[in-house]
Amino acid sequence: MNKISVIVPFFNAASTLDRCIKSILKQTYKNFELLLIDDASTDNSFEVANKYTYIDRRVKVHTKAHAGVSAARNYGLSIAEGDFIQCVDADDYIEPDMFQTAVSLITAENADIAVCNHDHPCIHNYFGDTVLTLDSKEDYLTFYQSTFAALLPWNKLWRREAIKENFDETTGFCEDDLFFLSNMKNAKKVVGTSKVLYHYYVAPYTCPEDASCIIKMAKAPNFWQTKNTFWYMRRRLLEKSKECLAKYFPAEDIDDFAYTRIFDFVPVEIVILGALDVDEYGLTREMQNIFAEEDFHKSLRLKEKYGVKFTAFDAQDRNERVAKFVSLSLKAVKDIRDNGKELKMFFVVLDLFAKLFLMENGELNTVDFAAKALIDIKTSATKEAEYVNKMI
Repeated sequence: MNKISVIVPFFNAASTLDRCIKSILKQTYKNFELLLIDDASTDNSFEVANKYTYIDRRVKVHTKAHAGVSAARNYGLSIAEGDFIQCVDADDYIEPDMFQTAVSLITAENADIAVCNHDHPCIHNYFGDTVLTLDSKEDYLTFYQSTFAALLPWNKLWRREAIKENFDETTGFCEDDLFFLSNMKNAKKVVGTSKVLYHYYVAPYTCPEDASCIIKMAKAPNFWQTKNTFWYMRRRLLEKSKECLAKYFPAEDIDDFAYTRIFDFVPVEIVILGALDVDEYGLTREMQNIFAEEDFHKSLRLKEKYGVKFTAFDAQDRNERVAKFVSLSLKAVKDIRDNGKELKMFFVVLDLFAKLFLMENGELNTVDFAAKALIDIKTSATKEAEYVNKMI
């Protein structure tokens, strides 16, 4: 039976760590080691973790100097003995059959990565019950555009030999995306399940001082002036993204991947901040700024090879169209959230973008998600597209 190394970094996580550990020890798949990496906590997290070393010999606690979650994960990778690697965050918990399901999927398909669904309140894994053989650039691009399948570190089980590069310890945002870019070419097949096996914890919002960095971003006054928002932070990682990609892809393909995130962090930001009831005026200003950025326009020009073209507007008309886009997007996100509609928020916002800003520029190629969105809108091919067409 293959062994899993489960890496759980923690820093001052005493209030949630116990639940996390218990959910791991309840796994129906028994052959694993649990590596609890203490990132120099100052509360009693170490004591919470260490008590389990006396209960279950699979549990190992390691303490290191405080250096952040990436350094803690890297330390876990350096000591891992398993055939597979699974990351779990200390404030989350998992279903009892998560490991068994992932190992079974990888074994059945001879895959390198298994991806599960999760219950993040704003984003979900839209990869679903899928097997993707990664034997071409198009396959990798398809997977990479499945933002919440590829981007997240904790909703997937990796074969150990598919991980050649560590997490970037100098980056505090999207370090997991850089990790995937550095390692995705090592994976030859990916398998996904739509089952929700990972539970993402969101701390209750009690006061501004206790809020997560995402909530603080959504609630901050004049946040659109800071350029410390999702899109701008991801844009700042362009050069590092290209460095990661250059290890595996020919030079002419690098921009296709590097600018994928520059585009799709627009709907990502709208979905996440919209679900947190961000101020509409602020998000409108934010998007108007982004839509004027050259890097955003480059991300759209790169899509022209797939048959889509961004409709040209002068600055005033573009700002008016962006305001409409944001208003409709926020309306949709809140409707889906508040009424429990079985719609994928990311694709609703993407379809709205296609409806308002894109036109055909040749034969549409569904390898690109924006091109697929335009096809879906024209034919109401999905529930999301049908929903958008009824809105407009």
